[in-house]
Amino acid sequence: MGALVLSLAVFLIVHNIARADPFDTWSWRYPIPQGHALHAVTYGNGQFVAVGDYGTIITSTNGYDWTIQSAGQFPQLLGVGSSGGNFAAVGVGGFIALSSNGVNWILQTSPVTNTLRAVAGNPNTAAVFTAVGDSGAVVKHPFGTNWLKVGYNVTNNFRAVTYESNSVYVAGDGIYIAQTNIFNPGYSLQCITFANGQPTLGGSLSSSYGTTAIFPNPILTNSTWVNTSPGFPGYYTVSGLAFGDGVYAATYYSAYSLEYNYPGYVISSTDGTNWTYGSGQSGDYLYSIAFGNSVFVAVGEAGSIVISPDGVNWTDITGFHRTAITSIACSQNLCIAAGQEANQYLEYIHYNFSTLVSSNGADWRISTTNLPCLVALAASGNTFVGVSAACAYTTADGYNWTQNCIASNNLRAVGYGAGKFFAVGDRGAIFYFPGRLELDQLLA
Repeated sequence: MGALVLSLAVFLIVHNIARADPFDTWSWRYPIPQGHALHAVTYGNGQFVAVGDYGTIITSTNGYDWTIQSAGQFPQLLGVGSSGGNFAAVGVGGFIALSSNGVNWILQTSPVTNTLRAVAGNPNTAAVFTAVGDSGAVVKHPFGTNWLKVGYNVTNNFRAVTYESNSVYVAGDGIYIAQTNIFNPGYSLQCITFANGQPTLGGSLSSSYGTTAIFPNPILTNSTWVNTSPGFPGYYTVSGLAFGDGVYAATYYSAYSLEYNYPGYVISSTDGTNWTYGSGQSGDYLYSIAFGNSVFVAVGEAGSIVISPDGVNWTDITGFHRTAITSIACSQNLCIAAGQEANQYLEYIHYNFSTLVSSNGADWRISTTNLPCLVALAASGNTFVGVSAACAYTTADGYNWTQNCIASNNLRAVGYGAGKFFAVGDRGAIFYFPGRLELDQLLA
């Protein structure tokens, strides 16, 4: 009997330990599809695959609707490429993973520990890849074999790689390698694309930030590098290049984003020489661009995804996601989230909402854009109260707010209990509502 009781007790303990807690699993709800920085995007096998910080991998068949496939399982991912329906992702510490569908990824044994910044696949074969990275790191994956370390006997940091007619082209800090020919243009090259068999490279005019540089067909002019970029203000770096349907598209960002407040742009060209600005740009850095399924897709900081059918007209499909969420409260039928107010002197981010509302916690819409930062929110029934600086704000729907500035010091938190809302702040301030028609000072 004692053994039975002991066994039952052990079973109950193990069962309770193994039982999943309802808070064990969380789903990303805003911004959609996610908010981690995306560093690279590629197209293959009928879908886009983008990778970024915290091992984030997302996929889309049309560029508009995205699904998170991985987050938090891998280190920072900096490059992704496709080959014959297969995908490779690379990142810090020499990380490499392969996938046959963009969904399920298999960790590879890497022959290097250098950070790998870019990977490209041979479009004419299956699962043949070349990845490049810091200190001249180059690794290849011939079909059916392990990854092999190769090299060009250089120590430059490589930042871009692509295939053209089964040949490999590599670019980086002060170096460009066309097949086996090595050139030292003295520019920091970030990206390569091919059109009609001819290369176009992008980057900046120095190894650090410098004037924007785009070089069409540099090898065909006896290594005479001609910069054809438009005259941008400040210092910009071309971070991505793509070609499709007779149009070049390039992403670039500014070293002075904090000052100019225009970090992410896309430009386009029909000849690789004359460039024009696109419309509907992103408010975040844009790092990479790809063409597929008749659309251009560019990705960047804070999960930004912008899409265009022609390289000229762009839509930011990730919407109003660049404001930091500072507080949230929910009643039975409504949730309200508050965003951080803009600081134009310290932040490059475009703060473009102050509150969001949702009836189910999954689908959110903007309700206000002109409130100050509500550092705390509380709800009871149909009443919501938020606090900011020396003021309290009340609403029933998240759209229409009433302001009551009732303190001489900053309010820091608000809560509900015993039939009242309580707001507390600096110097021991405590207020409550309702009491009279306004918040009453209980202790100062």
